[in-house]
Amino acid sequence: MELNSLEFKRIKLSQESTKKLQQFKSRTGLTPNIACRLVLGISIAENNMPSLELFTEESGQEINRYTLFGEIELACPQP
Repeated sequence: MELNSLEFKRIKLSQESTKKLQQFKSRTGLTPNIACRLVLGISIAENNMPSLELFTEESGQEINRYTLFGEIELACPQP
């Protein structure tokens, strides 16, 4: 399965990722959704594809699609 063929409404993070986002927030004051937007932007700029293993069924934080992409999602073509 390729990442560009995935359609999603929510991303479920691992417990470890959730913990790292909480630590990042305590150090910087940036909320997890803002941190995820920054990381996504860096990943796109560096032309990196996230590993599908990062998408888990664990009991970590869940971020919905609109929270991650915001109003810019409306400008992106849907599959």
